[in-house]
Amino acid sequence: MKNSSTMMLVLAWLMSGNNLQAQLAPKGYAAYTPLDSWSFYDSTTWMSDQGYAPVSFTNLDYSYLGNGSALVVDSTNQAWLQFNVFENDGTTNLTVDAGTVMFWFAPSWSGTNQGGTGPGEFGRLLEVGGYTPDSSFGWWSLFADDAGANLYFSAQTNDLSSNVVTYLSAPIAWTTNFFHFVVLTYSATNTALYLDGALATNGPPMTVYPGPDALANGFFIGSDSNGVLQAHGLFNCVYTFNVPLDADTIQQAYDWYFPYYLIDPLNITM
Repeated sequence: MKNSSTMMLVLAWLMSGNNLQAQLAPKGYAAYTPLDSWSFYDSTTWMSDQGYAPVSFTNLDYSYLGNGSALVVDSTNQAWLQFNVFENDGTTNLTVDAGTVMFWFAPSWSGTNQGGTGPGEFGRLLEVGGYTPDSSFGWWSLFADDAGANLYFSAQTNDLSSNVVTYLSAPIAWTTNFFHFVVLTYSATNTALYLDGALATNGPPMTVYPGPDALANGFFIGSDSNGVLQAHGLFNCVYTFNVPLDADTIQQAYDWYFPYYLIDPLNITM
């Protein structure tokens, strides 16, 4: 990509106010309205971009990598960031039966297929509920394996069936502090995982997802509900939608974001 073109894209990004909907509209693609988003500019209270406070958080850190403001979930102690699925005013921050989650993530590890050790545990990128052997609570999770060589999207309902449905799995080859664009779409017709703008894999329709008890406990970015099984990495620009985004829109979002990550001097140094 030529430097002048890159700079023009970055200027457009800055002028858009870091708003995904504003970025997509000029290109003629359908403008999707996020349920909420997390730019992580506020590293004191960790408020969402729509002004909703987390339910709880602990042992988080902050980085100027990425788009200049990144949540870091990478601690030797328990660490978590918990938000409501449903706010008291009726706002919904995340849907588990149909929708999209998108974010940029940079691991603090390299995968074993890249000469590293991986996260060393099944690191949760985004999770609702929690896995139970008897499927007694409900679970919905996008996570990396302990080797850092694969991503998975799995779910349980609370039917005591002991069943786990793994909708998607895709190989990754990630290295330390290098950001990747991760988009998960899901609905009653199919599931899909996009990595760095491209379709990585398709999966079956959503048929199993957590019930009210698990949803009442909110969702967690970067760990499970106990602050363990951490992603061990950095998060930028988390968005949630109540509909699956189409492939063209996902590619366009990646194209808009990527130049900023490409030319940020801190990212280049790392």
